[in-house]
Amino acid sequence: MKKKFAAIVIAACLFLSSAVPVFAAAKLSRPVIDSVAAKKNSIVISWGSVEDADGYYVYRSTSKDGKFSRIAETDEDSYQDSAIKKGKRYYYKVRAFSDGEYKNSSLSKWKSAKVKKSSAKPTPAAPSGADGETIVYITETGAKYHRSTCRMLKDSCIETTLDSALSNGYTACGICH
Repeated sequence: MKKKFAAIVIAACLFLSSAVPVFAAAKLSRPVIDSVAAKKNSIVISWGSVEDADGYYVYRSTSKDGKFSRIAETDEDSYQDSAIKKGKRYYYKVRAFSDGEYKNSSLSKWKSAKVKKSSAKPTPAAPSGADGETIVYITETGAKYHRSTCRMLKDSCIETTLDSALSNGYTACGICH
C-alpha cells in the first residue's frame, strides 16, 4: 500500500512539474532593427513591431561592445534620438516589453549611425565694384559666371558685373553659387 501511494505521489509530481511551463509567461520575440538613419541633427531608429508587445525600450552606446544604457521608452516602432553630438557614432539596441502578461524580449542586435559634422564652408561674398555693383567673373569659352575663388577660373578670368553677365546670357556656376 505504501509503495502504491508513493508511486501515485511521484506520478502526480512529475505530471505537475511537466505542466508548469504551460502556465509560465511566454517571452516576447526579439525586435529586429530595420534601419538607423542619420538626419541633420538626430538619428532615427526603426524596427519591426513585435506581436503582443506593450512598448519598447531603446538603448544606446558609443561603442558596439560598450555598456548600452536605456535612453527611451516608446509604444511606437521607431524613435528619434536628438541628444547626439555630430561626428560621433552611436550604437542602438531595442527590447520589447509587456505590462505583465509576457516576459520582456531579449535585446535586438545593434545597429549604428553617425551624424556628420557640418563641412559646408561659408561661401565668400562677391566683391563689389566702386559703384556698389556685384563683381563676378566669366571665362573666354564658358557660359557661366563665377566668384573669384571658383576653381573653374583656372584658364581665364574676365572681371564683369553681375548685371552685365546676366544681360549677356551668362548663368550662375553650379560649383561656386
